[in-house]
Amino acid sequence: MGRWSGDAHRRPAAVGLLRQRAADAPAGARRRSPALIRRLRHLGPRAGGGRGRIAGRCGAARIRAVGAAGNRPPARAGRANVDAGPPGAGRAVPLGVRRRFARGPRRRRQLAARCTVAGAQRRAGRRGAADGRAERGRAPAWRSARTPAPATARAAPLPLRRWHAAHAPADDGPAIVPSTVTTATQLSVNINKVALVRNTRHLGIPSVTRAAELCLQAGANGITVHPRPDERHIRSDDVFALAELLQRWPGREYNIEGNPTQNVLGFVRELAARGQAPDQCTFVPDSENQFTSDHGWPLADAAVRARLQPLIAEVTALGVRVSLFMDPDPALMPLARDVGAQRVELYTEPYAAAWSDPAARRAQLARYAAAAQAALDAGLQVNAGHDLNRDNLPSFVREVPGVAEVSIGHALIADALELGYAATVRAYLACCRGQDAAPYAI
Repeated sequence: MGRWSGDAHRRPAAVGLLRQRAADAPAGARRRSPALIRRLRHLGPRAGGGRGRIAGRCGAARIRAVGAAGNRPPARAGRANVDAGPPGAGRAVPLGVRRRFARGPRRRRQLAARCTVAGAQRRAGRRGAADGRAERGRAPAWRSARTPAPATARAAPLPLRRWHAAHAPADDGPAIVPSTVTTATQLSVNINKVALVRNTRHLGIPSVTRAAELCLQAGANGITVHPRPDERHIRSDDVFALAELLQRWPGREYNIEGNPTQNVLGFVRELAARGQAPDQCTFVPDSENQFTSDHGWPLADAAVRARLQPLIAEVTALGVRVSLFMDPDPALMPLARDVGAQRVELYTEPYAAAWSDPAARRAQLARYAAAAQAALDAGLQVNAGHDLNRDNLPSFVREVPGVAEVSIGHALIADALELGYAATVRAYLACCRGQDAAPYAI
């Protein structure tokens, strides 16, 4: 056998003849203590020295008991360790103590600091079986101090990663982290202006789908396009490519704007046939060559309502939500409900134009708040868009009730030229929560 108690488990036992004295000894006879035990026993009277203190607290018998315990099953619950010595005998020595004693005074001082109280074993013996198992399952203090904590325990105090860093810039997949928007107001990014820049050359850059993807990675809740008949910016291929992209971003919405009497209904029908129907279609009363949207549907005209009603019914039957682009007139909101719309998008250019005049701004906010409340009272949801930016958006969502979504394109893309897509989208998401935008230096 080897010198130390664990050697039998590390290498085969030596095979040979027993000494005559060992062969003649009866079974279970007390054997002479190893040299180390005798040495510890002799050190006991040295009360003034460090080695004497350790030996006095631990005792040679306790070293034998702990060493032997490492090579046999644990005692049953409720049964005390008969080799541990009498109650109050002091502290038990951890397994492997013999090896540590042979390493000099420094190791002995460390060992003394790690000794555990043997009273825990006695208490475990007096408790029931369940309590005994729980007590033995708990790691002693000296081992807990050295054993690394589990990975989950170590990760808990670390600060959480920022949500916008969940993907590398070139990642193609949706962010795993949930959206950070804490209000009902959602941000849909209109990327028409990206297509407008691309169309000035024949190089295919900037990419419309790549711009949309970067906005989605940054946390945008949806993408909006307004494909005009002359394809001055968004083209037919873009509409279908973006629909394909949004399929990989569940929970993010695709909104197509346009006049239902022109080309937008054809896009909705084709996408629905492909199983890629947009989430929302916003009907806008633009003429074919109109520079930009500048008014809402005149629903006070019965002929307009009669023309819109079957078109809204068709799109709704395809599983697409319909929103009507409207001026902020409270009297028109019940009419929008009567023709079958589920939402209205308030045309916000008058509010944006009044922003620099505090009195005019307050008057416009009151006007939009009344229109939004009328829409809510009629059972409609409220969107808003046109010339909203980081300056005027926070006040709008704070003062106008129930704004479910804002669609922003021109100002957001202009900011992205200076700040980048990710920082810009995050800034607008903060504005959607009513937070005033921080100024930035150019």
